[in-house]
Amino acid sequence: MARLHQFHRDLGDHSVTVTVREGVTTEAMLLVDGREVGLQRFHGHGLQYAELSGELPDEPARPFTVHFDRGPQEDPALRCSLDLEGHRWPLPESP
Repeated sequence: MARLHQFHRDLGDHSVTVTVREGVTTEAMLLVDGREVGLQRFHGHGLQYAELSGELPDEPARPFTVHFDRGPQEDPALRCSLDLEGHRWPLPESP
């Protein structure tokens, strides 16, 4: 059975959304302003660590990286954060 996670953050006039579907093959999709800009597939159950890259469509474009990892053994929830221009922001999981 696949498990679905969705993370989101608004950044000024833009939005960044990440959807992770964990199953036999785990898939992470990155959307900027509702448009798919990245997709990565991983084999095996559960995502331990990964990165996806994208750009905010400004002039000039602003590149960013999304990081996924698991919390410590006491709380192994999937976490997501975004690095943009030297700052790291958490991407909260949507219910």
